[in-house]
Amino acid sequence: MVTCPGTTRLPGTNGTVVMLQCAAILSFLFISCFIMYKLCLMKWHCLPKKGHILDSPPVTVLLVYPAVNMVFQNVVVALANFLQSCGSCNVTFDVWQCGHVAELGPLRWLNSQVKISDCVLIALPGHSQSTDVLSAQPLDSDQKAHIVPASAHELYPLLLNMLGGHAQQSKLKEKFCLVQLGQTLVKKSVPVELSGCRSCILMRDLEKLQNILSCSQLPMQTRSEKADCDKATAQLREAVKKLERWENHTWID
Repeated sequence: MVTCPGTTRLPGTNGTVVMLQCAAILSFLFISCFIMYKLCLMKWHCLPKKGHILDSPPVTVLLVYPAVNMVFQNVVVALANFLQSCGSCNVTFDVWQCGHVAELGPLRWLNSQVKISDCVLIALPGHSQSTDVLSAQPLDSDQKAHIVPASAHELYPLLLNMLGGHAQQSKLKEKFCLVQLGQTLVKKSVPVELSGCRSCILMRDLEKLQNILSCSQLPMQTRSEKADCDKATAQLREAVKKLERWENHTWID
């Protein structure tokens, strides 16, 4: 007769008792294994997935731009949405903080944001055109979606003055990055205060911009997040194309 390990066949012991002992031992082992499996599963879910960064706070990005027109404004908003939706960037944008700008005033708000931001993005159009010239062209319904806020007329000149006053401080300029929106690039359109800053052109240098901001290291966790990123990327690409067509048309005229 086969007995369970660890059990002793005692004289006069009923076979039913032995079977009950085996069943109890097997039940105990099964329950123990099940509990260990659950604990390991919970621990595995708590571990960071591949590509995630442990205790990595989001990169804080301040976006500043000149007051050009509604076509350019659409691209700036699309850029802000893209950076916020794709990767681990936390974007500070006057359009999204109009209340704080009004409360503190443009100068105080700008100084405080520059100090706490990891990177300051300065968005510029490919051509240096006046607002009056660009605004003379007809706008479609999509281009009328975003009106240039009053704060944009003040923040950009203030930022240039800040850079001009600290021209010799190379460490300060390391925080700044110039983003040319549109493939058409006119060198003379870049203010002298921004010389020496890192630069890239969208959409051509989109991956370069993400590497500068370290926003490309964190993969999407869910399908909805990936869908939001794809949508934001498509909107940015379309807005840049519209700006390029707008600039080329205005420049030729």
